[in-house]
Amino acid sequence: MVYDQAISKSILSLAGLTALQQSIMNLGILMVQGRINSFGVNVMAAFSSAVKIDTLAYSPVQDFGNAYSTFVAQNYGAQQEDRIKQGNRQASWWILAFCLVISSLVVFWAKPLLSLFSSDPEVIQIGRSKAASTP
Repeated sequence: MVYDQAISKSILSLAGLTALQQSIMNLGILMVQGRINSFGVNVMAAFSSAVKIDTLAYSPVQDFGNAYSTFVAQNYGAQQEDRIKQGNRQASWWILAFCLVISSLVVFWAKPLLSLFSSDPEVIQIGRSKAASTP
């Protein structure tokens, strides 16, 4: 194996933003969790449940992004810019449709989803009231 600076630079330019975005999201959750802990056990439990729901909802979108990065990198390497443009249009519509469906499920099924992670009515109510008040 030999280190190739040109290949490393290409990989970083094609996948760097995806990796950075994923890291920032998780770091942000950790920072918010530190602040949430000061509000008591029920709020901590509601936030923890909401993070789990968010992770379940967001993971497929994140995987869409990872797959799309690979698709773009492969077609960029093969100099198939027309396929990248076509893929961009198709991927954008699929991701938009998926996000609308998942967002609707999370908003309208907040109580059953929260119930998967906690049976405490107060925790569920806190989780629902915070979800409803989020812009």
